[in-house]
Amino acid sequence: MKKQAPDPAAAQMAVLEGAARAEYAVALLTPKTRRDTLRSALGVLARTPNDAARPLLADLFDHYARKGGAHDYGGYVRADIVRALQRVARQDDAPLLLRACATYEFPPPSFAEEGALLRSTALAALVDVDETLARLEAARLLVDAHTDPNSGEPALTAARALALCGDQIPLYQYATDVQRAQGEGSRADIVGECLRGLTRLPPALLPLVIARFGDKAAPAARLGLYDLLLRHSDGPQAVEFLMGEVRHAPLELARYLLLALVALGDDALLGETVRTLGLVSDSARRNVAREALELVSSRADVRVLLAGWKGNIED
Repeated sequence: MKKQAPDPAAAQMAVLEGAARAEYAVALLTPKTRRDTLRSALGVLARTPNDAARPLLADLFDHYARKGGAHDYGGYVRADIVRALQRVARQDDAPLLLRACATYEFPPPSFAEEGALLRSTALAALVDVDETLARLEAARLLVDAHTDPNSGEPALTAARALALCGDQIPLYQYATDVQRAQGEGSRADIVGECLRGLTRLPPALLPLVIARFGDKAAPAARLGLYDLLLRHSDGPQAVEFLMGEVRHAPLELARYLLLALVALGDDALLGETVRTLGLVSDSARRNVAREALELVSSRADVRVLLAGWKGNIED
């Protein structure tokens, strides 16, 4: 395959900086611009917004959406357009973003649906433009039959959007569906993201959630449960359960939980974690714990624990 010659427009954009670079990127927002250069220009505008780009981005979106996306298989250019538009979007841009959220394309030769990236990108932008529309679209896209089985999109973005908008009901409904609770792969990722967003769930419902995800769910869902319990709006919940996970969860899950406990920075909870780890005799689990505890090694109780482990011949 013949290598494409360098594009002078891309070279010119590369030597510019700041506002001058963004202004030049705006000038490149035309279908005549070579695709790789255009995508670079869109990247510049996603990082350095320029209001003058807004009408040009809308026109460019229409150009690449024509003929069912035949000129933009996978929606990659349109997703870049939406990312750039998000930085300067207004209420008037909601119809374009809704169109993007509703884009489903089945290009040859496989005729598999390839619009998931565009739908997820558009939903993220819609949250900034119209929260009501975003909540409704997110509730729909959370259960989108054409969610990409590899990336989990747009359902993952939908779960995050609902959490950001404080809409707990669709998240709870999705997470507590019995069949999904036992799912694997990206479906478990989506369950985990829903759990992660349920930080305002009434504490009375937490025992039900823990019973369902405490030790039977796929790891991705279980990690979401940890985040829910640690970052609940009423403060850390189910501390006894979390300490049990510190001691008995598979090591990769325990590593995540310990790092999350340290990152939370709750002094009382860290103290309880150190006391729990004092009961751990397994050297592999201790080694996992050390990774997290070294981040808070200035604590006196942590220094005592680590010193005790260092002197233990099992290590």
